Amino acid sequence: MPLPKRYRMVGNVQAEAIVVSTGGEAYDAVKASDLTIDTGKAITILPQFVGKDSDNDGIPDLIELYGLKPDGTPINSDPNSEDTDGDGLSDNEKIGFVPFDAILHAPGEYLQHISYRSDPNNQDTDGDGILDPLEYTNVTIDSRYDTLNPLIVDSLESLYPELTIGVKHNQEDNPVYLTVDENTVTIHAKYKTNKKAQEASNIINPQTGRFYTHEEIFIKSIEEKWSVGLNGSIDDFYPGMAISVKVILTEAKWYQKAISFQVDNLFNKGTNATSNGSDSWTTSGCQTVYLCSMSNSGEYLSEQDRFNAPAHEFGHVLGLSDVYGYTAENKQHKRLQPLPFDITKGVTNELWYDSYGNADGDLMYNNGKVCPNDLEMVLQAYCENDWQYFKLEFSKENPDDLKNISVSKVIRSNTNIYIDRYSKQFVVYNSASGAISPLSITDSDGKTYIGDTKAYCLWVKKYYDIDVTIEQVNTVVGEWNVM
Repeated sequence: MPLPKRYRMVGNVQAEAIVVSTGGEAYDAVKASDLTIDTGKAITILPQFVGKDSDNDGIPDLIELYGLKPDGTPINSDPNSEDTDGDGLSDNEKIGFVPFDAILHAPGEYLQHISYRSDPNNQDTDGDGILDPLEYTNVTIDSRYDTLNPLIVDSLESLYPELTIGVKHNQEDNPVYLTVDENTVTIHAKYKTNKKAQEASNIINPQTGRFYTHEEIFIKSIEEKWSVGLNGSIDDFYPGMAISVKVILTEAKWYQKAISFQVDNLFNKGTNATSNGSDSWTTSGCQTVYLCSMSNSGEYLSEQDRFNAPAHEFGHVLGLSDVYGYTAENKQHKRLQPLPFDITKGVTNELWYDSYGNADGDLMYNNGKVCPNDLEMVLQAYCENDWQYFKLEFSKENPDDLKNISVSKVIRSNTNIYIDRYSKQFVVYNSASGAISPLSITDSDGKTYIGDTKAYCLWVKKYYDIDVTIEQVNTVVGEWNVM
């Protein structure tokens, strides 16, 4: 290992000659505290100044008391505690105070150096919200987080360079583009409407006492649902990340590419829908969102539906598919429905849903809320310029054949269990063969359960060691969806 170019040493002619010959600078230490000096990321010390190591962490008490200065600022650690800040990493794992032999040949003389990785007094050295131990090793399966550094602030801005304005698919002249400032994602959307959108609805704005226009309803829906604070986890983004989402909706100029909001268009009477205008979704595409205020029978839809649906459709504009499956025979190709990781909701789930409209439900399942996974998939859509699927889907031409699609790479599910909404069975997807078959599992009494809720309960117990009841499963997935 080469010697540092600048270091202090108690008078030693041989050491001085080596330092000068390598372009460094050598001078004497007058007192022990002079040994704690700024040397980039290395420190030199003679054995007579080492002394005891009370906590056996490999760092002499003297150095811990006086403090190391790897970057010019003293860093003191507790000589009586192996882990000063209690984050699970020893002080020496953070400082890397390691002796090594030098070519000095003076009796008993040797050098020590530090490979400073993080502050032993601070569980989050760089203050980015991610604890130091989690930045030493990537705890997710997403390689994007392989380069986290406890000495450098890591944020979405640095981790998603593909989303820089003007780079690749995130262009400012797109109907919708994203800006990322540290951990704040701003969604900029330009829109146009039909004349119906300017008309008054039957819903009163409590703040003004007048009726909302249809345009005000969809703006309120999108801005309130998508302007959220989200927390990273082992499943979504990264543990410790605090993320903010903002939405800016701007009425487009006549010459600008924009989303088109069509209210009560004959195309969609009684149905909300989003059309890409082509066979494939792209970030530069001009999607049309069809919103309805009335059912096929001519009755107004509920306020809940009308304030939730625009935000859900806006998710499609941003490149998200639906989470839910269908039971209608003519939609068998969309019949699969993914399952949440922990049916008991004992931990934060990548996917979570409940009864329709439940605040805990995912926006793309039951018009609930924007979840971290939704935003992560939006960012991935803009990186790849491609639609993001929550789940596998069958071919529309042949509902028994899987489509040649890929589930979004940010869906980090370690399970291949789905609900087949059409057959009302829990099924297993074999990624090797591409086959879908009913979940089959045998209990301790030798009885085999195939495809029903009991089979899923046994599966959760076997692979997660979690006890769940049929009632819990039915509450989450809807008892009308399974046997």
